Order: sequence, then structure tokens, then C-alpha cells
Amino acid sequence: MGKTIAMKGQLLSTEVVLAFSMFLAALVVFLLSWSFISYSFASQEEELQMQLALSGISDALVLSPGDPSDWESTVKENASSFGLASEKNVLSDQKLSALQSLNQTQYDAVREKMGAGRHQVYIEARSGNGTLFYSFGRKSGQMNGSIASVTSERMAILNDSIAILKVEIWRQKGAFA
Repeated sequence: MGKTIAMKGQLLSTEVVLAFSMFLAALVVFLLSWSFISYSFASQEEELQMQLALSGISDALVLSPGDPSDWESTVKENASSFGLASEKNVLSDQKLSALQSLNQTQYDAVREKMGAGRHQVYIEARSGNGTLFYSFGRKSGQMNGSIASVTSERMAILNDSIAILKVEIWRQKGAFA
């Protein structure tokens, strides 16, 4: 009975160390899981934003003449949107040429007006057999580092022939703004 009284009310230091270690391990697991889940959520959100931007841009290019509708013959930098259609699903050779001419000097402004936001854009018009007619923007393969991209290919008419308008929206992985 004397031994029982001597131990009463005392907490062994090994029990404290063990409990604290278990608490820290659980905290580390929780923080790592939270970090992974939040990064995964951010990646999915970014993918959704890219898909929405792609849908809007490809629709506007193929279905709309832009604003103003004759933007290719006016001061191109003043256009508020850059549609490539002379009518729905019929691409204008002049609009494609005008857009391509803006690539070197006005890429960022045009990209913003298209609705790409912080994403990069690459657009190309090809014939049905694959011959490249026009291109605008920056290809994702030209940048170093891994990328995330979404692509749309739309069939249209160009110079009375079938053409394919490819639109790619991309960003460098991990480049969340």
C-alpha cells in the first residue's frame, strides 16, 4: 500500500513525451493533408478557369466578327474584341491576317481583350489537310518548364474550303496568380 501512495498524482515524463509526440505527428499529417487538398483544389479551379476562357475565346473567334465588326480595317489596337468570322463559322482571311500582324507588338493587349486573363494563348488556322495558314500567340511547347493547357479545335470555312481553327490556352504549372 505504501508504493501506491508514492505514485499517486504523479505523471511520468515518458507519458508526456509520448503524448506530445503523438499530437505532433497528428498535426503534421493534418497540415500535409490540408496543403495537398488546397493545392489540388487550386489546380482544379485553375483548370476550370482555363476551360471557360477557352470556350469563350473559341466561340468568339469562329462565331463573331469582333467589335467593331470591321476591326481589321480600322485601328486594330482600338478593337474591343477580335472575332475572326465574316459570318458564323466562316473565317475572314483579312481578319486572320490582321490578327497575325498584331502578334509581335500587341500580343498581351489582344490576349487580354480576348478574355484569356493571365493565361497565354496560341491560335492557328490550318487547312483540312494540315497546311498552316495563320498563327497568333505563343506556343506552349516554346516555353521551358512543364505546362498545363487546354485546347479546342473548331471546323470552319476559309476561302471556300474546310479549315480547322485551333485555340490553346496554357500556363506554366504552379503559376497561380
